[in-house]
Amino acid sequence: MDLLQNYKGDSSSDDETSSTQMEEINSEPRGIIMPLVNIAPHVVVSRPVQQAAVIDPKTKELYYNPKYEELFMPDVGPSNPFKSEHQKAPKNTLTGFVEPAHFSGFHFDRAIRSYDTLGYAENPSADAGGSSSFVGDVESAHLTGGRSLFESAKTGGQKRKRIVNFDASDIDGYTGPWARFENQKIVAKPDPELQKEMDEYIRKKKMKSRIGRKLAIEELHMAEESSKLHISDDKDYLGRSFMEAPKSIGVNLKPDHVPERCYPPTKQAYTYNGHTKPVTAIRWFPKSAHLFISCSMDGKVF
Repeated sequence: MDLLQNYKGDSSSDDETSSTQMEEINSEPRGIIMPLVNIAPHVVVSRPVQQAAVIDPKTKELYYNPKYEELFMPDVGPSNPFKSEHQKAPKNTLTGFVEPAHFSGFHFDRAIRSYDTLGYAENPSADAGGSSSFVGDVESAHLTGGRSLFESAKTGGQKRKRIVNFDASDIDGYTGPWARFENQKIVAKPDPELQKEMDEYIRKKKMKSRIGRKLAIEELHMAEESSKLHISDDKDYLGRSFMEAPKSIGVNLKPDHVPERCYPPTKQAYTYNGHTKPVTAIRWFPKSAHLFISCSMDGKVF
């Protein structure tokens, strides 16, 4: 080192005035030391950070009384932007959230029966008020005053007044509790319109019975009865009817007379015409047998 310094001092006149201080070079290796960087330093913010307790929706037991915002806050995590608020709501069934409740079975039956029959029922929501206190046909609910099916309806109207007279000294005018109503009509015979309705009711009632149906069928098939006399006069010159047994023909037709001999007919004596259909029966005239009666399927009797 001394030789080098002396050599430099002898090189030129200009460099004589400058002196260079040389340092010894350490031959040992050195590492590069970098400053430490805190990636999460303590930062003082301008506004306080809001802290809230997160409650698991599946928790069955809580050890403190949480607020509404804490109990019903949304789940932690990103929300689906393609779902509506109704779809994002917590559900334990396909259509909504169902949880057990304790209420009277009578009130439940009253509400469901009233809704099925009357068309309306009370709104079970706690915050219901005004017109929303009923669900269904609200107009009918207001007209009936919110009456349920289990409540008897008031008939309303003013009761009819009676013409009363409780004066016991008035013998003829005393009515007692049996007084008739005002403007009450007392008639022994109904008017024509009411009589017509009563007759129609009785006719329908008879038609429902077996005897009534039988009589109706007989009236439907019953023919009109009529008679026709085929002789000029039904009485003779003495005023005797043609149905009386004759006495001047030489034959005793009295009922107590017994003939000595009887002969059956051997030839056709007379042919009677009149029936158009087969004859069903022939009967002799009682006691005298001077006439006979025949009936046929044509509905005629000769």
